Amino acid sequence: MKTRKLAAIQGLCLLVLLLAFIILIPSCATYQTKREGYRVYNKYGFSFEYPQYFVVGELGMFEGPASYYSGAVIASNPLYEELSECIIVVWLKITKSIVKSYEKSFLEEGLNSAFDESFKEFFKESTGRDESIIEHGELVESKKAGHLMLCQYYVETDPEDEDFKALMRLGIWYCAMDQKVYMVFYFNSNISKIEDVIKEYQNYIDRFTCH
Repeated sequence: MKTRKLAAIQGLCLLVLLLAFIILIPSCATYQTKREGYRVYNKYGFSFEYPQYFVVGELGMFEGPASYYSGAVIASNPLYEELSECIIVVWLKITKSIVKSYEKSFLEEGLNSAFDESFKEFFKESTGRDESIIEHGELVESKKAGHLMLCQYYVETDPEDEDFKALMRLGIWYCAMDQKVYMVFYFNSNISKIEDVIKEYQNYIDRFTCH
């Protein structure tokens, strides 16, 4: 019961976050990395890299600004009128005892809730393709900094535009060190092969530091 309630809360929070995308607060917590062409977002106890030309913004949960305890940050490609590529990181501090008793089921319900109740509709609206079809790929287990991580990819197509194809990947894990659930979502409509999106996503995850 606790698992379902927490997953529902996460999904609801994400829905509010993403629908309120227009009021994102620009972030200045970035600096140049040694990796050419990239910058680093470093704030609230975690960091990740993103292309230096991306626009970065933050948004808070629970009617407040982003904080150490919860929030979202989105880094997106501003070069096109239509959303073409972005990285979204969502974090939420949760008591360790609630998660560890049934970690895998907690993460799986959180991932499904986040995508089905939030990301899916957000990206349909962002790309202006309300009638598009989104297919779910295989759910796989991996590790992030020694923590269990669940990942899944998604493919968005448009029946009215055979040339359109957007690929997405969403991953979730619980960092026991700082007691936070992290979700990292990657969207790209410029890459046509699943394996390329998975590889690009993994590059971001490998350079993501949660503690």
